[in-house]
Amino acid sequence: MTIKAVRLWSRQINAFVDDTLVKNFNELVGGVNVSSNGTQLGEHLLYFNPMWKPLSQDGYFQCITPSELLQDHTLRYKRRVWAGGTLQQNGPLRYMTQYNCEEVISSIKTLKSGTFVTMKRQIRDTQSSVTVIKELRTLLYTNKSPQVITYPVGQEIFSPFAKFTFHEMDVIQYSQLTLNPHRIHWDKLYCQNVEKYKDIVVQGPFILQIMLRSIKEHSFLGAVDIATIKYRNVNFVYPETELQICVDSTKKTFYMRDVLDTSKIYAILQILN
Repeated sequence: MTIKAVRLWSRQINAFVDDTLVKNFNELVGGVNVSSNGTQLGEHLLYFNPMWKPLSQDGYFQCITPSELLQDHTLRYKRRVWAGGTLQQNGPLRYMTQYNCEEVISSIKTLKSGTFVTMKRQIRDTQSSVTVIKELRTLLYTNKSPQVITYPVGQEIFSPFAKFTFHEMDVIQYSQLTLNPHRIHWDKLYCQNVEKYKDIVVQGPFILQIMLRSIKEHSFLGAVDIATIKYRNVNFVYPETELQICVDSTKKTFYMRDVLDTSKIYAILQILN
């Protein structure tokens, strides 16, 4: 295993936060009223999405590929996926407020399965300089074809409390909403012919937002949007898949799983405080 701590790349993204993107998201998935004061947990994912160039063949940003970061053009990969991350939110993003998001590469890890690139984000109020959100995002770059991972049924006691289905146009419109050019979320022929998926796949942030929203609606989080969470994307999700969101006996760990095949878990989320 090779572990490389780097500071090869950093970006500053400024955004004036109002409720437009949150309203558009709620119209997309159907849902709750927009808070009059600021964002709810996870809704920051709708903001601070850059429009960088150049793009790689997969439509996503060339500047954060292992080959570009390490200037090693032997590090070529067919696929990249959002593997998971952590989120520490100290309060909501207040509407009608200017924020700055600083993003840096915090580490690169090369394993047999591929290369993990981890990015650290800090979102600050530009007037007070107070850090509101800290986040780690990890992308996996790999040459392995997509494979389904299953879990033995019956070893854990899961209690389903919500259902959700991502539709094809939901996935495409979420990419438009978040300025996400990654082709696996909108180009079905590319998915099938190049990366060997059967269909387009749901975005990692979209999955995370739906899980957090469901957890919030069912009162597993308090009224105040202050929390630290850790999440992992286990399997890719195709449109029209019927999904359950479940909680284990601790009431702190949540799972998104397949309704028809409960051994297939798509994402795991833990509330750390």
